[in-house]
Amino acid sequence: MVCGPARLVVHGAQPFLDELAFACRPWITTAPDRTTAPPDVWTVRIGPGTLAPPVASRAGTDVRFSAADRTVHLPCPGGPAPVVRVLRALIRRQLAADGALFADAAVVSLPGGSDGIALLGGSCSGKTSTLIAYLHHHRRARLVANDDAVLCLHDGRVTARGLPRAIEVRAESLPHLGAAARALTEGAEGGGSPGALYLRPQMLAAVLDAELTATTGLSALVVLEPGERCALERVEPQAAAEVLVSRLTAADPYETWLDPYLPTPALDLTGQAAVLARTVPVWRLAQPMTGLAQSAGLLAALSPITGGTR
Repeated sequence: MVCGPARLVVHGAQPFLDELAFACRPWITTAPDRTTAPPDVWTVRIGPGTLAPPVASRAGTDVRFSAADRTVHLPCPGGPAPVVRVLRALIRRQLAADGALFADAAVVSLPGGSDGIALLGGSCSGKTSTLIAYLHHHRRARLVANDDAVLCLHDGRVTARGLPRAIEVRAESLPHLGAAARALTEGAEGGGSPGALYLRPQMLAAVLDAELTATTGLSALVVLEPGERCALERVEPQAAAEVLVSRLTAADPYETWLDPYLPTPALDLTGQAAVLARTVPVWRLAQPMTGLAQSAGLLAALSPITGGTR
Protein backbone atom coordinates (compact mmCIF):
# COMPACT_ATOMS: atom_id res chain seq x y z
CA MET A 1 0.00 0.00 0.00
CA VAL A 2 1.22 3.49 -0.87
CA CYS A 3 0.81 6.95 0.67
CA GLY A 4 3.12 9.45 -0.98
CA PRO A 5 6.67 8.22 -0.35
CA ALA A 6 5.52 5.78 2.36
CA ARG A 7 5.25 2.09 1.47
CA LEU A 8 3.79 -0.93 3.28
CA VAL A 9 3.11 -4.54 2.38
CA VAL A 10 -0.19 -5.88 3.75
CA HIS A 11 -1.15 -9.56 3.75
CA GLY A 12 -4.54 -11.05 4.62
CA ALA A 13 -7.64 -12.69 3.23
CA GLN A 14 -8.72 -11.01 0.00
CA PRO A 15 -12.25 -10.03 1.17
CA PHE A 16 -10.74 -8.28 4.19
CA LEU A 17 -8.10 -6.57 2.04
CA ASP A 18 -10.82 -5.30 -0.28
CA GLU A 19 -12.69 -3.83 2.70
CA LEU A 20 -9.48 -2.30 4.02
CA ALA A 21 -8.65 -0.75 0.64
CA PHE A 22 -12.06 0.94 0.54
CA ALA A 23 -11.60 2.31 4.07
CA CYS A 24 -8.20 3.76 3.13
CA ARG A 25 -9.04 5.38 -0.22
CA PRO A 26 -8.08 7.86 -1.55
CA TRP A 27 -5.28 8.52 0.96
CA ILE A 28 -3.66 5.09 1.05
CA THR A 29 -3.86 3.25 -2.25
CA THR A 30 -3.00 -0.25 -3.37
CA ALA A 31 -0.02 -0.93 -5.59
CA PRO A 32 0.54 -3.94 -7.89
CA ASP A 33 1.38 -7.17 -6.07
CA ARG A 34 5.04 -8.00 -5.65
CA THR A 35 6.32 -11.54 -5.30
CA THR A 36 9.13 -10.38 -3.00
CA ALA A 37 8.94 -7.12 -1.07
CA PRO A 38 12.02 -4.89 -0.86
CA PRO A 39 13.98 -5.54 2.35
CA ASP A 40 13.33 -2.08 3.82
CA VAL A 41 9.52 -2.23 3.56
CA TRP A 42 7.44 -2.90 6.66
CA THR A 43 4.87 -5.70 6.53
CA VAL A 44 1.45 -5.95 8.17
CA ARG A 45 -0.12 -9.40 8.42
CA ILE A 46 -3.81 -9.82 9.24
CA GLY A 47 -5.09 -13.13 10.56
CA PRO A 48 -4.10 -15.94 12.95
CA GLY A 49 -0.91 -17.93 12.95
CA THR A 50 1.78 -15.85 14.67
CA LEU A 51 4.00 -16.52 17.68
CA ALA A 52 5.28 -12.93 17.78
CA PRO A 53 5.08 -11.23 21.21
CA PRO A 54 2.34 -8.66 21.90
CA VAL A 55 3.05 -4.93 22.09
CA ALA A 56 1.38 -2.11 24.00
CA SER A 57 -0.67 -0.81 21.08
CA ARG A 58 -3.53 1.68 21.19
CA ALA A 59 -5.08 0.30 18.01
CA GLY A 60 -7.96 -1.31 19.89
CA THR A 61 -7.01 -4.91 19.14
CA ASP A 62 -4.29 -7.48 19.79
CA VAL A 63 -1.11 -6.31 18.01
CA ARG A 64 2.07 -8.36 17.83
CA PHE A 65 5.45 -7.51 16.40
CA SER A 66 8.32 -9.51 14.94
CA ALA A 67 11.40 -7.29 15.04
CA ALA A 68 13.51 -9.71 12.99
CA ASP A 69 11.53 -9.12 9.80
CA ARG A 70 9.77 -5.83 10.77
CA THR A 71 6.34 -7.44 10.58
CA VAL A 72 3.30 -6.26 12.52
CA HIS A 73 0.68 -8.96 13.14
CA LEU A 74 -3.00 -8.36 13.88
CA PRO A 75 -4.42 -11.85 14.53
CA CYS A 76 -8.09 -10.86 14.82
CA PRO A 77 -8.75 -7.13 14.27
CA GLY A 78 -12.53 -7.54 13.92
CA GLY A 79 -12.73 -4.98 11.12
CA PRO A 80 -10.65 -2.47 9.17
CA ALA A 81 -10.55 0.29 11.83
CA PRO A 82 -7.76 -1.15 14.05
CA VAL A 83 -5.70 -2.00 10.98
CA VAL A 84 -6.11 1.54 9.66
CA ARG A 85 -4.81 2.89 12.98
CA VAL A 86 -1.67 0.77 12.68
CA LEU A 87 -1.20 1.74 9.03
CA ARG A 88 -1.55 5.42 9.95
CA ALA A 89 1.17 5.11 12.59
CA LEU A 90 3.60 3.36 10.24
CA ILE A 91 2.90 5.82 7.43
CA ARG A 92 3.16 8.94 9.58
CA ARG A 93 6.55 7.78 10.84
CA GLN A 94 7.78 7.19 7.30
CA LEU A 95 6.49 10.58 6.17
CA ALA A 96 8.18 12.24 9.17
CA ALA A 97 11.48 10.69 8.12
CA ASP A 98 10.87 12.26 4.70
CA GLY A 99 10.52 15.72 6.27
CA ALA A 100 6.75 16.03 6.69
CA LEU A 101 5.09 18.06 9.45
CA PHE A 102 1.83 17.19 11.21
CA ALA A 103 -0.89 19.57 12.31
CA ASP A 104 -4.17 19.67 14.20
CA ALA A 105 -6.04 20.75 11.08
CA ALA A 106 -8.93 20.04 8.79
CA VAL A 107 -8.19 20.64 5.11
CA VAL A 108 -10.55 21.35 2.24
CA SER A 109 -9.74 21.78 -1.45
CA LEU A 110 -11.33 24.92 -2.87
CA PRO A 111 -13.87 24.71 -5.71
CA GLY A 112 -12.58 25.23 -9.21
CA GLY A 113 -8.88 24.83 -8.55
CA SER A 114 -6.06 22.87 -7.01
CA ASP A 115 -5.55 25.10 -3.96
CA GLY A 116 -6.93 24.42 -0.51
CA ILE A 117 -7.11 25.84 2.98
CA ALA A 118 -6.15 24.30 6.29
CA LEU A 119 -8.32 25.03 9.33
CA LEU A 120 -6.14 24.89 12.44
CA GLY A 121 -7.32 24.69 16.01
CA GLY A 122 -7.29 22.66 19.17
CA SER A 123 -9.93 20.29 20.46
CA CYS A 124 -13.48 21.71 20.26
CA SER A 125 -12.29 24.72 18.25
CA GLY A 126 -14.80 24.10 15.45
CA LYS A 127 -12.55 22.51 12.82
CA THR A 128 -15.00 19.74 11.91
CA SER A 129 -18.08 21.97 12.06
CA THR A 130 -16.44 24.62 9.87
CA LEU A 131 -15.27 21.96 7.43
CA ILE A 132 -18.78 20.49 7.17
CA ALA A 133 -20.34 23.93 6.70
CA TYR A 134 -17.89 24.68 3.91
CA LEU A 135 -18.52 21.37 2.12
CA HIS A 136 -22.28 21.85 2.47
CA HIS A 137 -22.30 25.36 0.99
CA HIS A 138 -19.73 24.75 -1.75
CA ARG A 139 -20.58 21.50 -3.48
CA ARG A 140 -17.48 21.38 -5.70
CA ALA A 141 -15.17 21.49 -2.70
CA ARG A 142 -13.34 18.32 -1.68
CA LEU A 143 -12.45 16.91 1.71
CA VAL A 144 -8.72 16.34 2.18
CA ALA A 145 -8.33 15.87 5.92
CA ASN A 146 -10.22 16.14 9.17
CA ASP A 147 -8.24 16.74 12.35
CA ASP A 148 -5.14 15.04 10.96
CA ALA A 149 -3.15 16.86 8.27
CA VAL A 150 0.30 16.09 6.88
CA LEU A 151 2.14 19.18 5.62
CA CYS A 152 5.00 18.97 3.11
CA LEU A 153 7.15 21.94 2.07
CA HIS A 154 8.79 21.58 -1.33
CA ASP A 155 10.08 24.15 -3.82
CA GLY A 156 8.50 27.03 -1.95
CA ARG A 157 5.05 25.47 -1.84
CA VAL A 158 3.15 23.73 0.96
CA THR A 159 1.08 20.65 0.16
CA ALA A 160 -1.38 19.09 2.58
CA ARG A 161 -2.09 15.37 2.64
CA GLY A 162 -4.87 13.61 4.50
CA LEU A 163 -5.03 10.20 6.15
CA PRO A 164 -8.05 7.93 6.62
CA ARG A 165 -9.76 8.91 9.86
CA ALA A 166 -13.38 8.72 10.99
CA ILE A 167 -15.21 11.95 11.70
CA GLU A 168 -17.09 12.79 14.89
CA VAL A 169 -19.63 15.58 14.96
CA ARG A 170 -20.50 16.84 18.43
CA ALA A 171 -24.22 17.00 19.25
CA GLU A 172 -23.98 20.67 20.26
CA SER A 173 -22.76 21.52 16.74
CA LEU A 174 -25.76 20.07 14.92
CA PRO A 175 -28.24 22.95 15.52
CA HIS A 176 -25.78 25.30 13.80
CA LEU A 177 -25.19 23.19 10.69
CA GLY A 178 -28.59 23.85 9.08
CA ALA A 179 -29.77 21.34 6.50
CA ALA A 180 -26.48 19.44 6.71
CA ALA A 181 -27.39 18.26 10.23
CA ARG A 182 -30.23 16.07 8.99
CA ALA A 183 -28.04 14.45 6.32
CA LEU A 184 -25.33 13.78 8.88
CA THR A 185 -27.79 12.25 11.32
CA GLU A 186 -29.22 9.94 8.67
CA GLY A 187 -25.76 8.82 7.57
CA ALA A 188 -24.27 8.37 11.06
CA GLU A 189 -22.72 5.02 11.91
CA GLY A 190 -21.84 3.35 15.21
CA GLY A 191 -18.53 3.55 17.00
CA GLY A 192 -18.23 7.18 18.06
CA SER A 193 -18.11 8.90 21.43
CA PRO A 194 -21.35 9.12 23.44
CA GLY A 195 -23.54 11.95 22.17
CA ALA A 196 -21.58 12.42 18.93
CA LEU A 197 -22.29 11.39 15.36
CA TYR A 198 -19.67 9.09 13.87
CA LEU A 199 -19.12 8.88 10.11
CA ARG A 200 -16.43 7.40 7.95
CA PRO A 201 -15.10 10.04 5.52
CA GLN A 202 -16.60 8.12 2.59
CA MET A 203 -20.04 8.37 4.21
CA LEU A 204 -19.59 12.04 5.08
CA ALA A 205 -18.74 12.81 1.45
CA ALA A 206 -21.76 10.83 0.26
CA VAL A 207 -24.32 12.57 2.50
CA LEU A 208 -22.92 16.04 1.70
CA ASP A 209 -22.58 15.32 -2.03
CA ALA A 210 -18.88 16.12 -1.74
CA GLU A 211 -15.74 14.41 -2.97
CA LEU A 212 -12.58 13.11 -1.34
CA THR A 213 -9.06 13.86 -2.49
CA ALA A 214 -5.72 12.79 -1.04
CA THR A 215 -3.72 16.01 -1.40
CA THR A 216 -3.99 19.69 -2.20
CA GLY A 217 -1.70 22.67 -2.39
CA LEU A 218 -2.38 25.24 0.33
CA SER A 219 -3.20 28.85 -0.41
CA ALA A 220 -4.05 29.73 3.21
CA LEU A 221 -3.67 28.57 6.79
CA VAL A 222 -6.65 29.65 8.90
CA VAL A 223 -6.47 29.63 12.69
CA LEU A 224 -9.91 29.24 14.27
CA GLU A 225 -10.83 31.20 17.39
CA PRO A 226 -14.11 31.80 19.21
CA GLY A 227 -15.71 35.18 18.65
CA GLU A 228 -18.97 37.06 19.02
CA ARG A 229 -19.12 37.72 15.28
CA CYS A 230 -17.42 36.35 12.17
CA ALA A 231 -14.23 38.19 11.31
CA LEU A 232 -11.36 37.12 9.07
CA GLU A 233 -8.05 38.96 9.34
CA ARG A 234 -4.54 38.44 8.05
CA VAL A 235 -1.83 37.59 10.59
CA GLU A 236 1.68 38.86 9.94
CA PRO A 237 4.36 36.14 9.59
CA GLN A 238 6.12 36.68 12.92
CA ALA A 239 2.91 36.55 14.96
CA ALA A 240 1.62 33.74 12.75
CA ALA A 241 4.67 31.59 13.49
CA GLU A 242 4.00 31.87 17.23
CA VAL A 243 0.45 30.65 16.68
CA LEU A 244 1.35 27.85 14.26
CA VAL A 245 3.95 26.23 16.49
CA SER A 246 1.23 25.31 19.00
CA ARG A 247 -0.78 23.58 16.26
CA LEU A 248 2.06 21.35 15.04
CA THR A 249 1.93 17.85 16.53
CA ALA A 250 4.08 14.77 16.97
CA ALA A 251 4.23 12.35 14.08
CA ASP A 252 2.87 9.43 16.10
CA PRO A 253 1.97 9.91 19.77
CA TYR A 254 0.00 6.65 19.90
CA GLU A 255 2.08 3.63 18.81
CA THR A 256 5.12 4.53 20.90
CA TRP A 257 6.30 0.90 20.94
CA LEU A 258 7.56 1.62 17.42
CA ASP A 259 10.09 4.19 18.65
CA PRO A 260 13.13 1.85 18.76
CA TYR A 261 12.38 0.42 15.31
CA LEU A 262 10.96 3.35 13.34
CA PRO A 263 11.99 6.53 15.16
CA THR A 264 10.84 9.97 14.12
CA PRO A 265 13.40 12.76 13.66
CA ALA A 266 13.66 15.58 16.16
CA LEU A 267 12.41 18.77 14.51
CA ASP A 268 12.83 22.44 15.21
CA LEU A 269 9.09 23.14 15.33
CA THR A 270 9.64 26.84 15.99
CA GLY A 271 11.78 27.13 12.88
CA GLN A 272 9.39 25.03 10.81
CA ALA A 273 6.44 27.17 11.91
CA ALA A 274 8.34 30.28 10.83
CA VAL A 275 8.95 28.76 7.40
CA LEU A 276 5.26 27.90 7.04
CA ALA A 277 4.24 31.43 8.04
CA ARG A 278 6.57 32.93 5.41
CA THR A 279 5.43 30.52 2.70
CA VAL A 280 1.63 30.48 3.08
CA PRO A 281 -0.60 33.39 4.14
CA VAL A 282 -1.96 32.88 7.66
CA TRP A 283 -5.39 34.16 8.67
CA ARG A 284 -7.33 34.31 11.91
CA LEU A 285 -11.04 33.47 11.73
CA ALA A 286 -13.08 34.46 14.76
CA GLN A 287 -16.53 32.93 14.69
CA PRO A 288 -19.48 32.03 16.88
CA MET A 289 -21.06 28.63 16.26
CA THR A 290 -24.10 30.47 14.92
CA GLY A 291 -21.96 31.97 12.15
CA LEU A 292 -20.80 28.80 10.37
CA ALA A 293 -22.60 29.64 7.13
CA GLN A 294 -21.07 33.12 7.08
CA SER A 295 -17.65 31.63 7.81
CA ALA A 296 -18.03 29.31 4.83
CA GLY A 297 -18.55 32.35 2.63
CA LEU A 298 -15.50 34.14 4.00
CA LEU A 299 -13.33 31.08 3.50
CA ALA A 300 -14.47 30.64 -0.10
CA ALA A 301 -12.99 34.04 -0.93
CA LEU A 302 -9.52 33.17 0.34
CA SER A 303 -8.13 31.68 -2.88
CA PRO A 304 -7.73 34.99 -4.74
CA ILE A 305 -6.93 37.03 -1.63
CA THR A 306 -3.37 38.29 -1.42
CA GLY A 307 -3.64 40.48 1.66
CA GLY A 308 -5.78 42.75 3.79
CA THR A 309 -8.75 42.05 6.04
CA ARG A 310 -12.26 40.82 5.36
